[in-house]
Amino acid sequence: MFDVVCSGNLNLDVIFRTSRMPKQYEKYEAKDVFVELGGSAGNTACWLAKLGAKVGFLGSVGNDFVGDNQIKQLKSFGVNTRGITRSEKLSGVATIFSIKKKKRFVKHIGANRDKKLNKSYLLKAKHVHLSSNPKPYLEKVVDFCKKNKISVSLDPGSMNPSMKLINKLDIFYCNHHEMNRITGCKKLETGMKKLRPGILIVGLNNGDCILKTEDELIEIPALGVKAVDLVGAGDAFVAGFLYGYLNGYPLKKAVMFGIACTAVCIQSVGARTNIPSKQEIETFALRKGYF
Repeated sequence: MFDVVCSGNLNLDVIFRTSRMPKQYEKYEAKDVFVELGGSAGNTACWLAKLGAKVGFLGSVGNDFVGDNQIKQLKSFGVNTRGITRSEKLSGVATIFSIKKKKRFVKHIGANRDKKLNKSYLLKAKHVHLSSNPKPYLEKVVDFCKKNKISVSLDPGSMNPSMKLINKLDIFYCNHHEMNRITGCKKLETGMKKLRPGILIVGLNNGDCILKTEDELIEIPALGVKAVDLVGAGDAFVAGFLYGYLNGYPLKKAVMFGIACTAVCIQSVGARTNIPSKQEIETFALRKGYF
């Protein structure tokens, strides 16, 4: 049995740290470049496994060096990779421009489009976490989970899932910009009224989070640290929150644990570079006076 099965994209991330985007035809030199294995669901899977959860992964990679290394690295964190298929397409690639406190992406989906709905693998999960996926696949997985009483969460990234699908979810996480895009609402309060999953978590621009359930609506403050790089920040949060949620933490504490994971993640470049243990996260948050 798995505590969580993650399903989404597995990419090669090429991260350029720069102060601005180049103008047309301009060759602009980046401050730094960092190349690592990424993909939102893959990042969350690695964080969850390092925290101590039993994690499986459903996805697809190419028959290339990126696919080989994705599987090797996931295994090194303790993630079960038997749900990953190989495709004749190239593995996914994401070019990320990290500009001060903002990010811009250029992606090639590649082999990620070929992931298969593996029902027997999903049935081994207590919880299924989804990130960017083709809409038909996403809908099939959510419907299968609801039919089989498996809790399910979604971090949409660049997707625009329907309200109908969102309202089937046990947990929906998005940042303020994603919520505005999905709901078409400029005001935070108006957008949140449209979204009715079991648990809604909205990440705000200042790092705070709003937690909304049927019974409560609370804003939870960020853990103030200086950000070096924001790549993977949301993935780390989701891992921390899910770990707390699945281990019976009160919801506010689970959110705070997720925020602590984010605070550690953004202090180094890359989503999987320095993933700490559960004890290291707790020690860090206690030292900061957050827990």
